[in-house]
Amino acid sequence: DNKNQSFLDSLSQKKPLLHQGTVRSGERISTNGDLFILGDVNPGAIVSANNNVYVWGKLLGIAFAGENGDKKASIASLWLNPIQLRICEIIAIGPKEKPKLQYPEIAVLEDRKIIIKPYDLNSKIK
Repeated sequence: DNKNQSFLDSLSQKKPLLHQGTVRSGERISTNGDLFILGDVNPGAIVSANNNVYVWGKLLGIAFAGENGDKKASIASLWLNPIQLRICEIIAIGPKEKPKLQYPEIAVLEDRKIIIKPYDLNSKIK
């Protein structure tokens, strides 16, 4: 049927997905491309993407980038204080303390570890 076929077509395409608003506890948003969230990701919420995850707000829940094995995938947020981050098969637990400085941060894989660093707004999104 046409409805199922259009759903399968959208899954196979790597189109970016934009979600506007808070992702609440118990909600899950997933895409095969890049995921852009305009809002907060609350504790108990899960956001995931085959490519990158960008949160224009607080990331307090769980974020998973590179679900398809993309080691160059990243997770960026204005306020990065997640319960858990995953890039490919590597998992990191979020910090106990809140971020002291308020600037965007990005989590990337380096030497099979998730590294969090300030997000350079002048760098190009890949």
